[in-house]
Amino acid sequence: MEKKQKGFCTKISLLNLKWPAIAGLLGTLPFILMELVNRRDFNESFPLPLFGILLLLPILFIATIMPVACSTDSATLRLAEIVSRVVLSILLAWLWLAILQDQTPCFLGAPNCD
Repeated sequence: MEKKQKGFCTKISLLNLKWPAIAGLLGTLPFILMELVNRRDFNESFPLPLFGILLLLPILFIATIMPVACSTDSATLRLAEIVSRVVLSILLAWLWLAILQDQTPCFLGAPNCD
């Protein structure tokens, strides 16, 4: 009989991306607030695509790494799958951090920001 996993370690589906979405929102929310506070005097629209990507990347990161972190049986994940998930997660984290590094002056209210 197969054990049923509960909570954070359930199988990934569109319906149970609640925890990754909450974590992504919590990771992105400080930058949204900085953008709203520091750039409110500038005559420009809110950068929805930027924050959509900043929200999506942590969701994908968590959804990619969760099966590796929650695997209690080493036979359930093959080595190639583990390596590919870890590499993809590293690339997602690197992309998120690169975007943050590029956009930090904008979040802090620097004029003439791209």
